Amino acid sequence: SISVHEIEKTVQIQIEDDGRGLPEGSDLAGSESTGSAIIAALVKQIDADLTVENNGGLNVNIVFQKSDASGSSNALF
Repeated sequence: SISVHEIEKTVQIQIEDDGRGLPEGSDLAGSESTGSAIIAALVKQIDADLTVENNGGLNVNIVFQKSDASGSSNALF
């Protein structure tokens, strides 16, 4: 599941699945896969906090400050 929540002046994106999760000892932030590289680049670009939990599936949380900027790239938040 994917959910997006606005909490005061922050935005939280939560991505969860109930699969096997990451292999033991894996580090999503340190992985060299294409998906991990995209996540790392986006998290850096929006100055977000990234947390990854591997408990009964994979749970990824991205939290960032809501921006007052205008333009099409900021239309959702």
